[in-house]
Amino acid sequence: MKNRTKQVFSVIVIRQFARQIIALILTLTMISGIFPHYPTITALAQTSTTATCKTDLASVQKKISAVVQAALTTTQPTSWIDPIKNTVQVLVQTTNETGAKSVSTAIAAVGGLPVYSFRSIDGVLAVIPRNQVVEIARLCEVDRITADHATQQTASHLETTTGLSKLRSFSSTSNTFSGVDGTGVGIAILDSGVMKTHTSLANSANLSRVTKAVNMLVVQPSVSAASTTKILGIDLTAISSLNMLTKMLTKTVSDAIIASTEPNPDDYGHGTAVAGIAAGRGIKGTSGTLEGTGIASNANIFDVKVLDDQGVGRVSDAIMGIDWVLSHKDDIGYNIRVINLSLAAPSTDSWTVDPLCRSVRRATAAGLTVVVAAGNYGQNADGKEVYGTISSPGNDPSVITVGSANTYQTNYRSDETVNHFSSRGPSRSFSVNSKGVKEYDNLLKPDLVAPGNRIVTAESVLPDTLGQYLITSNLIKEVPVLHKKGTSTSALLELSGTSVAAPVVAGTVALMLQKNPGLTPPVIKAILQYTAQQLPQAKIAQQGAGLLNINGALSLAGVIRNDLSAVVTAGTIKAGDSLLATGLSMPNASTRIANETTNWGGYIFAGGAHVLAGKELFTRYQPIYDPRIVWTQKGLLSITPVVDSEMGTIWTFEEQPITAKTKLVTSGVTGLDRVAGEMGPFVSGEFLSGSMTSGQGVLFSEGVLFSEGVLFSEGVLFSEGVLFSEGVLFSEGVLFSEGVLFSEGVLFSESKLRGE
Repeated sequence: MKNRTKQVFSVIVIRQFARQIIALILTLTMISGIFPHYPTITALAQTSTTATCKTDLASVQKKISAVVQAALTTTQPTSWIDPIKNTVQVLVQTTNETGAKSVSTAIAAVGGLPVYSFRSIDGVLAVIPRNQVVEIARLCEVDRITADHATQQTASHLETTTGLSKLRSFSSTSNTFSGVDGTGVGIAILDSGVMKTHTSLANSANLSRVTKAVNMLVVQPSVSAASTTKILGIDLTAISSLNMLTKMLTKTVSDAIIASTEPNPDDYGHGTAVAGIAAGRGIKGTSGTLEGTGIASNANIFDVKVLDDQGVGRVSDAIMGIDWVLSHKDDIGYNIRVINLSLAAPSTDSWTVDPLCRSVRRATAAGLTVVVAAGNYGQNADGKEVYGTISSPGNDPSVITVGSANTYQTNYRSDETVNHFSSRGPSRSFSVNSKGVKEYDNLLKPDLVAPGNRIVTAESVLPDTLGQYLITSNLIKEVPVLHKKGTSTSALLELSGTSVAAPVVAGTVALMLQKNPGLTPPVIKAILQYTAQQLPQAKIAQQGAGLLNINGALSLAGVIRNDLSAVVTAGTIKAGDSLLATGLSMPNASTRIANETTNWGGYIFAGGAHVLAGKELFTRYQPIYDPRIVWTQKGLLSITPVVDSEMGTIWTFEEQPITAKTKLVTSGVTGLDRVAGEMGPFVSGEFLSGSMTSGQGVLFSEGVLFSEGVLFSEGVLFSEGVLFSEGVLFSEGVLFSEGVLFSEGVLFSESKLRGE
């Protein structure tokens, strides 16, 4: 213990068509400009209300992100700053739906352009003159102004090393899989497009499983980072008629124009690779066996293009993509239950106000399991390990944030390690309090790691290109993106990154939902963590709760009652009720994979700052498994999806803090916060897991109660009130980051970042 103490670092998300038409007339005064309003989601942090609104400069500036404040005086053009036209393209988050309407009018009145009204967050995408940003922020309805950052992607060995090969087999004669394969579950791939005709993405009848292809970039034309001649947002000179502008901005009509009967071109190649990992069937070799097989090999794929042909997009593109999924997840034949986001945005803003975090949080509340890449920032240019580098939206507590493990191309699991490039926790996004002091989120992240090194998957090869940009740009220098084999619709490539690890987990979630459609997003995350394998000497800030164990996850998912989602939604299940299906019991807490016995870690992260353990987590219902509850050390929130009676779909969300006494965890669950002690996120997973066997930990006799803002303990990150030091370079060469900030705030596909 003394040795451990020495290692302690100073630390701690229409209505009627007529309504849209009326909204389109709202800003008719602007070059016959039309702005559509869609009912949107209530913002998480409703800090600006008419009753408490402060308009002094200091209060107003707190509404404007630091990046936007700096942009008000810069002369350097970026993807969202035009110093020639003196405008910025920003996301203006508002306190509620009504606020979005009035703010849109105000933006138009000062010479700005409201471009798009979001559904998954309350707010608008807008182009605003820089000298009017502060004035817009003075509006009481404005909650936060954030840059419309550019976005980028993050970057059958899989079957064997994850344990999946023991659960299914492939018949070359019938061209089908026996066992779990994701049948009936939809996975939305928000990325650079998907090559619809790739053989790996077909079904047993050789028909494409890419059920729908939509392109969010049509709504908002891309603006080159080097360009100073194009208006930020919609180039009005290219709009030939009022009708065309209406089509670009009206949701009902835009669904028709962004939905394509042709496959989205994937000139970059990243989206096709991600889809192949999540749901690829692989390519049949001469012997009849498959190579490059993904996880959910018969799941339906929904191609939501939010990145361009160089793997770059905007935060607004990603949110629009999430909006589309929310609108269509329950369409006949879709059953979209999983979203994969293998992309990364800056994470300096706290998860409570970050717009992309807000969007994924509401998607989770609506029953969608959102899987996100952690980012590829775990090591700096000098080779030093860097902590606190989780990117957005992986810094949100509701999503499943996935780091990358190196399998060393062996099927054995005993030699796995966390890749050097994989982003480490805890999350270091922050807010600034009334005294001007940064308050870091410090959430336990990532949630787990999955294979993400030199994974073979589908390669996009288009007839009009010599090779997609992902390969020809050769941006991952340590281990380049490599063409592996094949041509045309049967080509395979090799790719590394947490963007590769994320779809491994997304595919696993589809398998879990095939086996048990009643699972909620939080219980899915808990199952994945509880069954994960502990990597030797890996800290929880590196590995999360451990290495993905598909066999174990499906084993545990299979004993949970299959009506859980329904009874949670109906409110007919209470804390302590049986979580197990009738007649079933907890499986053995170990799995045999590749002739090795893999023991389950046996613990989960809860509330962003707590570690819980014990079988009672799954034998009895825990209220934290309700996706409409968000619990962190900052408090407890309720997010309630509201279904429009006429449309029959979720249209908005009611959100409010919970202050009443609320049970979050039942008695019989064990808390491991004290076991982690002052080491917090730097404690090893093996130590935490072993502490259960040795009888350590605190057994909650009364459960965990939330009462008047007080949680049951300070959490593993805040033991004895110790906080992390800012930017400290520790002995042993550990560098602590202050959150991820890309140059120009670009949202990258992870393949543009460092790999290993």
